[in-house]
Amino acid sequence: MNPAEEPLRPGRLIIAIGLVSMAMIAYQICLMQILSIVQWHHFASTIIAVALLGFGASGTCIALMKDWMLSRYEPLMPGLMAACGLTMVLAVWAAQGDPIRFDSYLIFTEPWHIRRLAFTCLIYFIPFFLGALAIGLTFVRYAPSIKYLYCANLIGSGIGAGLAVILMRFFPPRELPALTAFLPILAGTLIIKHAVNRLAAGLSLGLVLFFAYRPPLLVLSEFKDLKRALDLPEAAIISSRNSPMGLLEIVKAPALRYAPGLSLSYQGDLPIFPMVFKNGDSFGPLLSWTPSVRHSILDYTTGAVAYALARPEKVLVLDAGTGSDVVQGLINAGMVDAVEPHPVAAGLLRGLSADQTCLRVYSIGARTFLRRGGSSYDLIVLPMANTFGGASGIHALAENHLLTIEAFMQMWHRLNPGGMLSVSCWLDTPPRADLKLVATASTVLGRLGAEPEKHLLAVKGWGTFTMVVKRSDITRADIQNANQFCERLAFDMQIPVGSGPSENRAYGPRREEWSMIAASLIAGRGASIPYDFDIRPATDDRPYFSQFLTVRSLGRLKALYGGRMVPFFELGYLILILTTMLVSVLAVVLILLPLARNRPSWPMYTLFYFGGLGVGYLMLEIAFIQHAMLFLGTPMYAAAFVIGGMLFFSGCGSLAAPANIEAYRIIPAAIAALVLIYAFVLAPVLSMNSALSILARVIIMLVAIAPLAFCQGMPFPLGISRLPQKDVPWAWGVNGCLSVMSAPLASIIAVESGFSRVMLFSALAYAAAALALRLKRYA
Repeated sequence: MNPAEEPLRPGRLIIAIGLVSMAMIAYQICLMQILSIVQWHHFASTIIAVALLGFGASGTCIALMKDWMLSRYEPLMPGLMAACGLTMVLAVWAAQGDPIRFDSYLIFTEPWHIRRLAFTCLIYFIPFFLGALAIGLTFVRYAPSIKYLYCANLIGSGIGAGLAVILMRFFPPRELPALTAFLPILAGTLIIKHAVNRLAAGLSLGLVLFFAYRPPLLVLSEFKDLKRALDLPEAAIISSRNSPMGLLEIVKAPALRYAPGLSLSYQGDLPIFPMVFKNGDSFGPLLSWTPSVRHSILDYTTGAVAYALARPEKVLVLDAGTGSDVVQGLINAGMVDAVEPHPVAAGLLRGLSADQTCLRVYSIGARTFLRRGGSSYDLIVLPMANTFGGASGIHALAENHLLTIEAFMQMWHRLNPGGMLSVSCWLDTPPRADLKLVATASTVLGRLGAEPEKHLLAVKGWGTFTMVVKRSDITRADIQNANQFCERLAFDMQIPVGSGPSENRAYGPRREEWSMIAASLIAGRGASIPYDFDIRPATDDRPYFSQFLTVRSLGRLKALYGGRMVPFFELGYLILILTTMLVSVLAVVLILLPLARNRPSWPMYTLFYFGGLGVGYLMLEIAFIQHAMLFLGTPMYAAAFVIGGMLFFSGCGSLAAPANIEAYRIIPAAIAALVLIYAFVLAPVLSMNSALSILARVIIMLVAIAPLAFCQGMPFPLGISRLPQKDVPWAWGVNGCLSVMSAPLASIIAVESGFSRVMLFSALAYAAAALALRLKRYA
């Protein structure tokens, strides 16, 4: 009997495939967490692409060496699985070494960091390639029984997403790779039949145990906030707490001071506080408070202008962090509600006061809290909108659901008749974030039928800008109080335009262009403003508040600031584009080019059918994650439930795939139609149920995912089972190659056009697969 036609014997092999699949998804999510710590969060799509690159390249390898590998299948499989586990820990260790480690900030100034980024991608590619090679080789050997193996692959992957979240709860990030590495080694031991494999498995297990006991140190970028804090004299990490929502570390140092945009009129000593960092980024100071405290350093910042207008009775602080705005509220108001989704940070907030009559803490997402209704507030305070020193662009891809049009509308309806919304940002040059805040507030007020100029007030210091949106009209008394506040602290009134002191009495630099643009935004003429940056308001469909770069302005920006400066206006977005190009080139080189001499029987069918399935699946997955982030309120849980849920239900769909030819032809078109329906109804349905408990929302999200994911699990195994044996690696490779490209490409589409467009592209991809079936039928 031909080995490729050997019937599948259920048992250990299916369990082994499930364990390897579980390990690779868990490892993928752990790498996202590690890269968000040592670099920044925007490498998530890159890791997804690298994982898919491993799967695609494995198909190419099988196509070129199929006969040799199938003839040695039994001794090869345990070795591949053990090597997969071993390289999981070796890859993280190697990527932290000086010859390989890259830095995001240096990619566009020191070109060799691009090569380092490419080498890093290749290093992380190896464990995915080895694991996928074991899975793909099994798929080829037992192609007639593909649906059982594909089911084990997808269900194992789904469980792996949940496993990653559990591991993040109990273990620090540097220990996670070794823990996930045990799974493929265990898988290999289940199917060992040769003595040499036992030796290889034993050596791999020994090395993994060593790395579990002595995990590699994570080397932070020199530009990370935590790294700069630890460079201070006598700085030390005094506490570290794990969570799936991010690693919190508390640093104490005699020179670590907290003075956010402090007025030059401040005469006291700068206070020293321990600082909290989340995944290496500044998260806030660890303040203390007692009822006897009657002033705060924050009273000397632009953010205090809201308290200068009126003394609020009830204050709501959203995404409260470590509680600096909470302490200011406790000093200046009667009662404060603080909302902070990170459970460890919420515990720190509860330690500020045991008296729930003055402080209540809610450990849920801010948008979830707003949707639940309930109390109205005299003041709602938002966190700082961008980063110290202005937006260097590294956070351009950070979704911010508190600074969208929909979020501002929700907050407006939670204000008392005379209530206020206060939001601050660091000043940047050229101005972007402050203008985008004005544009967002003006758009919301216009949609509500209010006149923006009657409800907006803003002040500027030397480093920060604060905008207040008042539900009732701004009165002369408000303007007078704000002017007195500015005069006392040497700040400048910005809005209402022309209401502050004369230009010769202005404390800060004159911003005539800013005033002109802001006046146009307030008057509703924002669409006609010729500005070099995108200051359109963010929306829930496109929640990238810190994304300002426009293609049309690149030439002018280069002429004004020089080519080497342009990347730092939008570093995160440009890195996404660079990594998209990089992984696409790697995909073509490692997957398609080696296959070029072995044309499949139906080349166009293979390309459009299996390529369409890969693109459609990945784009829908990314769109689902975005919807889940807003619905569940926490990004890591959203990613875990969506990835895990989609893979689990797809595995069930693979197992239930019908054998008749008509179903095979109909399913891709049916999926395309379902995706189109979801693109229009999913967001409203989730919004209607967004005030429910977290358990209910998780169930609703999984129920929403299930029908589509179940159907998505069917076309691939049905297509594979009907291919000639020599075409299976081609199908595997094409599916992997286009999946690699689609993961970061989906993020680019979302930034430019929104996640609803990503779902439309997913529908088009499945439509292309359906069209390929029809053309093949009539060929």
